[in-house]
Amino acid sequence: MTVKRKNYYVYRYEGKLNGIENTVVLLSYSEKAFGNPKALRAFLSTAVSLSTDEILSCCMPVANRSIFLKVEG
Repeated sequence: MTVKRKNYYVYRYEGKLNGIENTVVLLSYSEKAFGNPKALRAFLSTAVSLSTDEILSCCMPVANRSIFLKVEG
């Protein structure tokens, strides 16, 4: 995926996670930092009807800014 002329690798998982019946987990690395553990970004969402682009554009930072959350509702 490309954002502002930068390329990113994004993996989307949709399914059950820690007792939540249906959730989305997005794992993202910039192309240049792929494999660097400090560059990994994780996004969680219970709004499974949203596209990957929509989740990435409207997320709320949680904790240390490497995990983001979008909750349905």
